[in-house]
Amino acid sequence: MLFAVHISDGIVTWPWRFAGWFGAGCLVLLGLRAVSAQISRGDDSAIPRLGVLTAAFFVASQLHLPLGGVSVHLLLNGVVGLVLGIRSPIAIAIGLTFQALFFAHGGLTTLGINTVVVGVPALLAGAIVPHVINTTWLKNPVFRFSLVSTLAFVGLTLGVLAAQSIWLKVRSLDSEFFQNLEFLWILNPFVLLGTLLFAVILATLERRIERDPLFPLGVLLGGSVAGLTVGLNCLVLSFGAVEQARALGALVIIAHLPVILVEAVGCGFILVFLARVKPEWIGGYSPADTGTTSSNGTSH
Repeated sequence: MLFAVHISDGIVTWPWRFAGWFGAGCLVLLGLRAVSAQISRGDDSAIPRLGVLTAAFFVASQLHLPLGGVSVHLLLNGVVGLVLGIRSPIAIAIGLTFQALFFAHGGLTTLGINTVVVGVPALLAGAIVPHVINTTWLKNPVFRFSLVSTLAFVGLTLGVLAAQSIWLKVRSLDSEFFQNLEFLWILNPFVLLGTLLFAVILATLERRIERDPLFPLGVLLGGSVAGLTVGLNCLVLSFGAVEQARALGALVIIAHLPVILVEAVGCGFILVFLARVKPEWIGGYSPADTGTTSSNGTSH
């Protein structure tokens, strides 16, 4: 069975499907209006950028991670939202349509609600990240260490939860994960202390290996957007799904914990890469603005 943030046909009720189509239509129209305005100004760069990000979003959905009978895939909507901004619902709607038509991934009647679930977090990423990408506090070593260690701790905690859920699934004890939360591995003092120590070690290594301050921002972007996407999917399943499918919401969250981790790290590297080769795609960030060199050429 494939657990993904793309809801299949017959899972949600008709009122939710209609609401999804209405919401998706509004998002796509806003995107088309932005593209039209950009072209009318003589700037046709929106078209190739849309094509590249649509293809990337579509290909990312084919990178499946098998997890013992459950398969999940990458999202990449955080990067799409950052690069395309208000135009991102266009790429997401096209990518989801191709996925439904060619691979039966998701459904055509639920295409609207899927576009909203994946597109809203992308829009938030495009609205927030460009405004903080050049801030000085991001380049502060203390803040960066705190950010990376916190993100590492959250990620490791999610990893422990995912490992425990998979272990229980293999032993056919899925229900115990929800009925006996006091026995969560992460609440064990030794596991918790080890997780905190490992998070600090990772933050130290990150500082030595990847010197670009955009890396932790990319990790935060990817993890937050993926988490919000999975959360919205769970919300729809919990309140809008048919009666027999409402229990899938919690399982979707558990199944996607590893994806959130991979998405976070992958987005960190992608953001650093884009800053070096296409800085205009992420708000005009310059690799030189990393706090290592001043305007007169002296090092800090």
